[in-house]
Amino acid sequence: MAAQAIGGYPGHARVHPKVLERTARMVKEQVKAGAITDAGIVHCGDLLGLILTGVQVPGDLIDRTFAAGQNEATELHLCPTEGSTLTIELTLTEREHEPVLVLMTDAGRTVAQILYRVFADPLLTARLVSDPSLREGFVFELTMQSGVQHRSATPEEAYPLLGYLADEEVKAIRVLRRDGTVAAVAGMDRTGGTILIRTEGCFPSVGEVLAPFLSPHLMAGMALMPVSICDAHTTAPAGPSRITAFGFALNRGRLIGPADLFDDPAFDPARQAAVLTAEHRRTSGPFRP
Repeated sequence: MAAQAIGGYPGHARVHPKVLERTARMVKEQVKAGAITDAGIVHCGDLLGLILTGVQVPGDLIDRTFAAGQNEATELHLCPTEGSTLTIELTLTEREHEPVLVLMTDAGRTVAQILYRVFADPLLTARLVSDPSLREGFVFELTMQSGVQHRSATPEEAYPLLGYLADEEVKAIRVLRRDGTVAAVAGMDRTGGTILIRTEGCFPSVGEVLAPFLSPHLMAGMALMPVSICDAHTTAPAGPSRITAFGFALNRGRLIGPADLFDDPAFDPARQAAVLTAEHRRTSGPFRP
């Protein structure tokens, strides 16, 4: 998966439909040509995400696709964004039932907090205690902006891990089972963040992955609001930031979906709380909390 903010409208509120159309057309052509197995387009705010599957994805396909989207944004005179491309890769041996969730946010720093809550907090993921296949815990591999790497196993190294995750210099995270099987991958920068998570079986369930969003996250005084794709744009002053969640089932590399997982009234209280928190922050004016 790759994500980049390639030009929003108005301002940085959302991705223009013509940009989505142009990038989608390009990756579909690559699927027809047999260069990749399948592709999907997702977005959050002005962050555009490409989901590509295949045995070997061409190295320049991501760059060419985003370049096409940027050309469209330039022709439309959309608001430019200076940001790098977030690229994450989830390598797996497909199970008979292989559900994978894709999360995208315009608040990249919250990604580390989300992964900890899903894979290391037994108060949210109860199967970390009750299910022997999860009870042994997970290993977090962190890559910092400087290139330095940290590796921490939970639950025994939870405290040092929390210290690393709080560092704003975290660039990428991999979460693994103790046998080395990758459970999740994530990338983040100042423009946003993306997460790929395998679910069910020996991984947290779909419900356990979504459980942390029943209340709003706070990061650097900013509330994070879970939204469906139709609300994945930021226009309210001073936030709140958005996060979207899409569910896919893999079938021999084909993407079955997506399911818009936050299109659920169960998340309405979290949305309301996030709006109130953002309003309190906005009224602080220059005295930012």
